Amino acid sequence: MRTKIGTGFQSAFVGALMEAGEDVQRAILGGTEAEVVAGTCHFPRGWKTVAESVGRYLEATGADRVAVARAVADAKQQGVSFGDIAAHFRRLRLGERDGNVTSLTKHIARAIDEYRARFSKTTDEQIHSALLTLIDVLGERQSRR
Repeated sequence: MRTKIGTGFQSAFVGALMEAGEDVQRAILGGTEAEVVAGTCHFPRGWKTVAESVGRYLEATGADRVAVARAVADAKQQGVSFGDIAAHFRRLRLGERDGNVTSLTKHIARAIDEYRARFSKTTDEQIHSALLTLIDVLGERQSRR
């Protein structure tokens, strides 16, 4: 059975793979473009999800296609799933970048929740006091600049 490459976003990602070279193609697809076309290698499960998400990211940001393809290949070689890679690029595209206040707030809230899970006797007053101390420390750093 042949896999049809959709038009648009998936094609943008596949184009980036072709530009990136055979080493990147092997890391992501498990083979080269020629092997896929010849039928000796098949697209792995989950590739459509990552192709759609990364393709949308490429179209929205105009990022360096080869650099993005290499980043995906590196992530796959480190054992990151296609679903996690797709989620990462979806977050990047939708604005959760470094410096985003909403993203930072979510990370701080998650850290507080994890702390409370480990230390269940922590009170709201203790959390509030720690956050006020942190605000003071950040204010001092800001005034030094």
